[in-house]
Amino acid sequence: MAHIARPRPTSPKLLFNYSKSIFFILVVHGTMSSYLSTLMWSFLPGRIAQTILPTLSSTFPRLLPPAPPGTEAWRHNYRRVLTAVVILALAYNSFSVMRAADVDWYDLLGVGPRAGDDELRRAFRQL
Repeated sequence: MAHIARPRPTSPKLLFNYSKSIFFILVVHGTMSSYLSTLMWSFLPGRIAQTILPTLSSTFPRLLPPAPPGTEAWRHNYRRVLTAVVILALAYNSFSVMRAADVDWYDLLGVGPRAGDDELRRAFRQL
């Protein structure tokens, strides 16, 4: 009978660190194509939620009662954690975009805030 090698168990801490770094590199920085973004949004939040769920269940047992994987209670906890992961990622993305969009357009054009329409047009054309 042939021996079938079993895959090594992955440490939850290692998996979480790997997932977290890939998630922030690819999703948060937004330097990827929309196809890759969709792929990562469909895969990574679930993987992160699955990885951190046991830790959160043991840390916050009143909020996320510990349950064996596959049970209805575990699925309920997983949905809660997944929702939190997605909301936090979206909030961070929104905050990053708002900070990056804080541009003084008058300063960029080299005119004052009380500039007239003609002055704004000339400055824009020179840009």
